[in-house]
Amino acid sequence: MAIPPKAWQLRQTHPDTLAALDRLLDTCTDAETADALNAAGHRSGEGKAFTARIVLHARRSNNLPSHADRLRAKGLLTNTELATRLGVHPSTIKSWTHAGILNSHKANDKNVRLYEPPTPGDPRLTTRQGSPLRKRVPTQPAPGGAL
Repeated sequence: MAIPPKAWQLRQTHPDTLAALDRLLDTCTDAETADALNAAGHRSGEGKAFTARIVLHARRSNNLPSHADRLRAKGLLTNTELATRLGVHPSTIKSWTHAGILNSHKANDKNVRLYEPPTPGDPRLTTRQGSPLRKRVPTQPAPGGAL
């Protein structure tokens, strides 16, 4: 008589589902990954529909990096890190993002954002108090400096 599998073996998530989960985490947060897995008909090892918590558990159990960790590996920075690098206040980073000057990506389900580092020397990244972002135009320095 064959020995029946252990309980934990019966509740393991299918390898194809884990592969799909790993692919989705490149572009999706845990909740978005759960929605995509459910839409594709995947089920957890217990036969349940995926939730953000189940994705979190499956991710940690299989040593898969989170969406935020994957973005950080690509070189994206937090608001504070980018503000420090550019020498501005973190609220300026948010203003520049809303104006379309900087690009950000949703890092998790709590709406934490990670920012792409801007190209060095971008003339739009200047702090000019009282100048609406939509009206900014790059300017060239005057010869001989200001008078």
